[in-house]
Amino acid sequence: MNSALLLPQSVLGDKEQQQKCAGRTTLCGLAWNHTIYAIFNYRSQQYIKEVSATPCKYYDINYPLGDKMMTAILSLPSEVRRIEGMLPETAKIVRSAEGKLEWNHVQPVPMRTWLERCANSITPIIYAYTGTIMRCIPRADQVESVQCPVAQATLKHDRLGKIFDEIVMVFLPSMLNTKALDGIIVEAWSILSALVQYTPNTKLKSWSMSRLLCEAFFRNESVNRDLTPSYRDRLCLEAAGEMVSSGVQPDDIPALDTGLICSKFVSGFGTLFLSAVTSLRGIEKIENTGEWIKMGDSNVDAPLLPKILVDIWQALMHHLSSQAGGKP
Repeated sequence: MNSALLLPQSVLGDKEQQQKCAGRTTLCGLAWNHTIYAIFNYRSQQYIKEVSATPCKYYDINYPLGDKMMTAILSLPSEVRRIEGMLPETAKIVRSAEGKLEWNHVQPVPMRTWLERCANSITPIIYAYTGTIMRCIPRADQVESVQCPVAQATLKHDRLGKIFDEIVMVFLPSMLNTKALDGIIVEAWSILSALVQYTPNTKLKSWSMSRLLCEAFFRNESVNRDLTPSYRDRLCLEAAGEMVSSGVQPDDIPALDTGLICSKFVSGFGTLFLSAVTSLRGIEKIENTGEWIKMGDSNVDAPLLPKILVDIWQALMHHLSSQAGGKP
């Protein structure tokens, strides 16, 4: 998707122009989700469970053919491939007239909005792949090697490892390396938190590829009639934002199993956690980043670490301890 389609002719336009751009990029984010859904379903296969006679769908991501599908999905906004080179250059630190150090944005508001939408498109991609692999194992008559539970577990482990290597480890470091784009940094924290969560994985029960679809997009509602013409007013932008917020969120991503997390710890999850801590220096406003652990003292009440990073570290330690046979 060409960025020229998302940005107005002058990215330095007035507030109304910026809101129009934000509305367009928000709706494009929904379109990417719908395209992900379409690509997965294009190669899906319907079958009936013999035991329960329940109709089911198997999303075929067999490799190497699956590599072509992954390439197609990751190139939905083609600019997502350029995030690694662009995001770190969105802001720089300067000294204000009062002598304080503060962020100075290099990119105008519409460009920053576009960058956030490109980065946030990774969440539904990870959601679709992880849920597909964990829940939609091929039928025994389709793939001979998965007739036994051990072979199925190995297949899941290998495919999830591939998703981790080619999606998570490619895009999350870039998102964590952003400067003064707090929404992107928090999105990366949230994705990492969801992947390492060690509480019972109940999210798989509610996982559905249909979550990628925005129902409001297809209903004949007044909000759609307001959105359709040109996305001119604030009401329209808020409605588009509502559609996105009701869709797939990072917390919906199913957690990975302990074995995979431990096998990918040294050059994977451990590295990502260090990047997450380092990303604190790129935050523009601490109030944009959720709850923080504070230093409790009569004289000091300063924020120490975001609670989500503490939770991520505890989860990683739990997985390592469980794998080693100790008590979490």
